Amino acid sequence: GTLVGIGATLSLRESKLTIVELVPDGPAARGGLRVGDVLLAIDGESALHMPVREATRRIRGDEGTEVVLKVSRDGAEPELRLRRAPIVVDNVRYEVLAG
Repeated sequence: GTLVGIGATLSLRESKLTIVELVPDGPAARGGLRVGDVLLAIDGESALHMPVREATRRIRGDEGTEVVLKVSRDGAEPELRLRRAPIVVDNVRYEVLAG
């Protein structure tokens, strides 16, 4: 499938919205978001105690528009300005195993 967003997967880790996966060469990866970053705010609104579904809804949007994410990493709290783009989501992942 295809969606418009930044190419990042969120999950709750220790009750914090955490980036757990990035689409290679997607807007999030190109914009400096990292796996392990904790999401603090979306467009200036606190993301603390926000459900994953609500955070995802706020991050997705119209192609070409920007979303500003404030994250926590290594004691710093950078704000990242990311431009939403179409993201191709693999419906099936596979791996060839030996034998």
